[in-house]
Amino acid sequence: MSAGAKLGRRKFLAAGASALIFPSSTLPASAQDARTLQAIAASKGFVFGSAVAAYELKDSDFRSILLRDAAQLVPEYEMKRQALEIKPDVYDFAALDSLFTFAARNHLTMARAYIGVASGQSRLAGANAGRAAR
Repeated sequence: MSAGAKLGRRKFLAAGASALIFPSSTLPASAQDARTLQAIAASKGFVFGSAVAAYELKDSDFRSILLRDAAQLVPEYEMKRQALEIKPDVYDFAALDSLFTFAARNHLTMARAYIGVASGQSRLAGANAGRAAR
């Protein structure tokens, strides 16, 4: 890299992921390859999670990789207002509930995103608070 070149966001993130996935350690290469992303992250004091959409849980290959490598599940879009409020003042929590159920059954922690309360959104925030408390 030249003196004037900038380190872009993608290269920075790739370098960070590489450092997490391929740490320099005293373990033999074969032992490093066998560790899961969850184990590698935990050894560094991190929790490895994955953004998941409810429809992805229908794919058995995806589920097995998720359960092997992730310790935390993050709703991809199921906590967004557009997904929850199917029409004015009518909410559908089925997809979000399926993620919470999957996480609970498989001993994954569930990241709970903060949904800000802006004017006209207080009912939505209150509805989500009740769901998240389950």
